[in-house]
Amino acid sequence: MAEVISIGIAFLSFVVAIAAFYVAWQIPHRVMIDQRYSDLLSEYRTKEMGEAIFSIMDFYTATCKGDKKSIIDGCNNFFKQNDDTAPKDAKPAEDKAKTLHFNRRLVDYFFWLLGDLMFNPHYPVRLPKSLVRQHFSSNERYLLHILQHMNEALKDEESAYHKMFWRDVKSIDACTCDFHTGKIQTSKERKSPMDEYRQKLYAESKNW
Repeated sequence: MAEVISIGIAFLSFVVAIAAFYVAWQIPHRVMIDQRYSDLLSEYRTKEMGEAIFSIMDFYTATCKGDKKSIIDGCNNFFKQNDDTAPKDAKPAEDKAKTLHFNRRLVDYFFWLLGDLMFNPHYPVRLPKSLVRQHFSSNERYLLHILQHMNEALKDEESAYHKMFWRDVKSIDACTCDFHTGKIQTSKERKSPMDEYRQKLYAESKNW
């Protein structure tokens, strides 16, 4: 009987040691995730981020009618290239398009980083969804909805946006550098973690 008790105590001690090791291993990862999330929240409250969000909402209000097609069409029209036949005063419109493009990327990248903390399978500890729900609301879901459609519009390599910002794609394709591996993939062809986490975050935003 005493031998059985000793075995039981030894097994229990082993289990407790494993649990303690697991908790101790998780603590620094949890601290890292919490710190990165805190930094993201601070970034979200900056003036630059606020202005970027307002510019996207202004674009949506002024250009789109509220459905997917109008957002995509509005995007393509807004990012229309000013070619050599454009009027001399067309330059400010192009600058405005570039500003909106920068703001879209800034906000979209923020949400990608948030999705990365929540869904990256390589992290030992992930950001709890319940914690995110405390800080984000249906307003952010509304913003994500607009970003989703803007991103979809800009995935089309034939869009006016593509022509404006990637004028040198042909010369890049012709590059003979050692690292060059062939035809550059378009964002439609390329499946990236950014796309995956963006989709998961949008699905999760239903609970915000």
